[in-house]
Amino acid sequence: MSLIGACGLLWPYTNDFPGSGSEFPRLTLIMIAVLSTVMLVRSLLPSLAAAPLLEGRPGFSKLPRPLFVFAAIGVAVFTMRYIGFFPAVAAFGAALIPILGVRRRLAFILAYAGLMTFVFVIFQLILNVPLTDRRLWGG
Repeated sequence: MSLIGACGLLWPYTNDFPGSGSEFPRLTLIMIAVLSTVMLVRSLLPSLAAAPLLEGRPGFSKLPRPLFVFAAIGVAVFTMRYIGFFPAVAAFGAALIPILGVRRRLAFILAYAGLMTFVFVIFQLILNVPLTDRRLWGG
């Protein structure tokens, strides 16, 4: 319910974006609200409640992995100002391999490289939004 409420509180802030810049945050808020509503309805109706799949019992033993991922995200965001977007995101991807315990490393690396290529094409080439930073190379 807090996610649905947060979407309602954040909606007025989408008016501050110029032109069609408000479309993406509004679409994201709508998706969060709809999916939160689905989760809420499923939790209230026992016949629709999802059965736990390979989750086991909830506990604190599974907490370190998400915390390490959030810490790696924080480090990546912090280092972006010093080394640029792509080197920081590449280092973040490399850090995810041991954190997540990736077994098929080649598949992970290829998928991650494909994602970075997609981001580069969309932002740099199509939208003309620079994501690179030349500070790493002294520029």
